[in-house]
Amino acid sequence: MDHARPTPPNLGRADPAAGLPVEVFAHDTPGTRLDTDRLIIRPATPADAGAFEAAIDALITSGDGTSGVNLPGEQARHIVKRQLDLTAKGLRTGGALRRAIFDRDHQHEVLGACNLITIERGLEWYAELAFWLTPNARGKGIAREACAAVIGHAFDDLPRGLGVASVRGYVQPDNSRAKNLLAGLGFAHMPEAGEHKDTGGHQRPHDLWLRTIAG
Repeated sequence: MDHARPTPPNLGRADPAAGLPVEVFAHDTPGTRLDTDRLIIRPATPADAGAFEAAIDALITSGDGTSGVNLPGEQARHIVKRQLDLTAKGLRTGGALRRAIFDRDHQHEVLGACNLITIERGLEWYAELAFWLTPNARGKGIAREACAAVIGHAFDDLPRGLGVASVRGYVQPDNSRAKNLLAGLGFAHMPEAGEHKDTGGHQRPHDLWLRTIAG
């Protein structure tokens, strides 16, 4: 079980009825930008729609069946609109953190995305990680670099980071590339806790990989 992370005193307000702190849910604003040696990881905006569509087209053309980004027969522009809407919702509510990955030297090109598709702050403070890359961006350590930055932000203390106690990743059993990446980032395989999750409109088995703040 994940270790609950209590709400820091300076982020709560008093409940007059019970005399207890009440969580103040921080919005993901102004939209944290994460920078690494090679990458800029930031919220996609409507201005990025063309580059985002090109990345999605490349992903679909490759026959990728693990990202779950596209539904059968769905056109790239519709996927991009949905992803931009989900990004805006995460920025507004704080319930998710969705970030597009850009090459620092070629900022017009979307290389993929690294998202925390769920951020829960309650009895358990955790986030669920999901990521994908275009075919041309693979094999260069980009996914590892982006995921390490997003995971570090997730574990960082509030208000600078998200203050979660654990990060979860669900991976299809035959996706060895993603499993190796998570293992290399300190995630542990939890074979007893797998789930069926929607991937491209189909329910598929996924293994749980877990990393806690305790390491």
